[in-house]
Amino acid sequence: MVLQCACWDVFRELGKSDIPTIVSILADAAQVYEEEVAAQLMVTAEEVAAEMERGARYFGSEMTGDLVAVCAVEEREAGFTLTRLGVLPPLQGFGVGGMLVRDLIKEVAKECPLTVRLPEALAGLQAWFERMGVGRG
Repeated sequence: MVLQCACWDVFRELGKSDIPTIVSILADAAQVYEEEVAAQLMVTAEEVAAEMERGARYFGSEMTGDLVAVCAVEEREAGFTLTRLGVLPPLQGFGVGGMLVRDLIKEVAKECPLTVRLPEALAGLQAWFERMGVGRG
C-alpha cells in the first residue's frame, strides 16, 4: 500500500533491495546523539536482513524519490512494536518522524496497538511517542 501525504511523496513498505539505504539512514540519524547512544542505534545490513527474515517489516518515506526516513516494526502477541526509527538529520525537528509514525499507525495498527521499545539511553523520548499514539513496549 502507498500512502500520500503533504510532507513527502510516498510512504511505503521497504524490501531487501532497500537495505543499504535503510542502514545509511539509520546510521546518519544516530549521529545526532552522543557516541554511546549512537553506538546502540547502529545496525548492519546483515542485521536488517536477519530482522526481515524473522518477520520485521520496514517502512519508509520518500521525498522526490529518495528515502528520507525509515522505521521497523515487529509483530508481538499484543500488537506491533516499533523497533527502529530514523530520519535524516537535515529533516529532524520538522515533524517528519511524527508523520512517519502516524502513517505507520494507519498501516499496521488498524486492529491492534503499536508500542515502542526504546534503548535505556533514549527513555526520555517515551513522552514524544505517547503523543503520537504509541504505547510503551
